[in-house]
Amino acid sequence: MGRLRRTFWIALAFWLAAGPARPEKPDLWFPVGEKLFYKINWGVLLVGNAVVWTEWIRENDRDLIAIRLTIRTTAVMDVIYPVNDFVESIVVPETFLPLRFMRNASEGRYRLHEVTEFNHAKRTATWKHLLKDKTEDFKIEADTRDILSFMFYARSKKFEPGTNYLFQVMADEKIYELDVQTLKMERFFLSNYGWVRSLKLEPVSKFNGLFVRTGRAFMWVSDDSRRLCTKATVAVPVARVNAYLKRVEGPGSDFWVKPDDFKDYDKAREKEDAENDDKD
Repeated sequence: MGRLRRTFWIALAFWLAAGPARPEKPDLWFPVGEKLFYKINWGVLLVGNAVVWTEWIRENDRDLIAIRLTIRTTAVMDVIYPVNDFVESIVVPETFLPLRFMRNASEGRYRLHEVTEFNHAKRTATWKHLLKDKTEDFKIEADTRDILSFMFYARSKKFEPGTNYLFQVMADEKIYELDVQTLKMERFFLSNYGWVRSLKLEPVSKFNGLFVRTGRAFMWVSDDSRRLCTKATVAVPVARVNAYLKRVEGPGSDFWVKPDDFKDYDKAREKEDAENDDKD
């Protein structure tokens, strides 16, 4: 009897220490823990690098997703026009709606440190400019997302060539309409991946902010289940700024994480199609 009593109290102690079981994290259309590396060219000159990554975080006893982006210029470009930007969106995985958006930007002499907190239940948001101690409340829609969380949300959509898609995004403490025009499928060469096939998109908007639209901008999204941004370009005075996907790190064993195992993109796509057919 004494041994049984001791076993009971030991088991109870372990249960109390562990706490109640957490609900399972939902399956998403991208692997959390993914890390994307981009090089940024101005014409033929390498001027910067960008990294986009996701990770699970624990906040207020909730499992949330942090989406983070850094953009930094090279040492040569730092002499001319240094850029050091950090952007973060904290997202509720079940709805993929943002709780908080933060941007800390240093671009030449320009400085910005802003935080936007979302209350989707009340359909309001509060924007704060931390450097100027300025606050503003504004209304949002039920599915309003900031530009960073929207970019990941858009990866859940299968865009069809020759179609227009309308979305609303938050930028500059306002809600803007974003018209995504899909153009055609194209193939181009990426140094670590060879020839890849991607759908060309033209996002047309009226806002400044994370991506300042000084000319026509285009994005290319890979024609596979990851739907990665493989290339982006924007026209600026004198030349074009292009961002190219360099490599992908994180969970998974597909073409993007282990390109040497698949040899080329088309073979990887054939394997993915065959696996999807087997599931069906």
